Amino acid sequence: MKEDFFIILIIGSLMLIAVLIFVLERIKRKKIMEYCEKHRFMYDRSPASMIGTSDAYDVLMKGERSYYSDGMFGKRGDIEINIVDFECVSGHGKHRSHWSYTLCQLYKPNVYFPVFFIRDENAILDTLGSMLGGQDIDFDEDKVFSRKFVLQGLYEEEIRKFFNSKVRNAFTKFHKYGYCYESKGNCFLLYISGCASLEKRLEMMESALKIYKDISNTGYTPEFSNDIPRNPKYYG
Repeated sequence: MKEDFFIILIIGSLMLIAVLIFVLERIKRKKIMEYCEKHRFMYDRSPASMIGTSDAYDVLMKGERSYYSDGMFGKRGDIEINIVDFECVSGHGKHRSHWSYTLCQLYKPNVYFPVFFIRDENAILDTLGSMLGGQDIDFDEDKVFSRKFVLQGLYEEEIRKFFNSKVRNAFTKFHKYGYCYESKGNCFLLYISGCASLEKRLEMMESALKIYKDISNTGYTPEFSNDIPRNPKYYG
């Protein structure tokens, strides 16, 4: 009898949790849709991708199965802004792994960046990683930036030229803990772990725009500067 009671209690608790998650997701989605309608963003509950045919960021390479949800697509001046939730899964059953992120991508025609990745530095783990050959591009003249971030990229000399004091200061000044960044060609990405609320999405967008303002006018030009194809559904 007691066992039956506990089984019913567990099942009831799980059902309550599932209902609560469903309700919170509905509230979040409603707030995002209302924001999009008010601020002339396009909302897409299940976008096929974030930017069209070239979702080439490293963070998007995780997992065997992935999907996007709750996409916000709009502009601030001549800067395109895409904000989406991204979830990916690998394995099955007890070997199943799941990751979720909120991605905020900025794009402007004829503005390019070297390929780089930035995240918060963990003093202990990253020191051990460096001893084992892990990459972290540091600047002797900027100890604050070097202690705060792990900066990585395939072409270190190119990245060092791009990351002048103004670029480094932009990340140091407007960065918030837990933010990660990637650049690919003419796109700049800020992302966090987990599916963010509307309020967190807007915080991410404002931080990304502030950083972007200072890093997009360096005059950097890559050897090949073909724009990443845009998604005509959102931008024509």
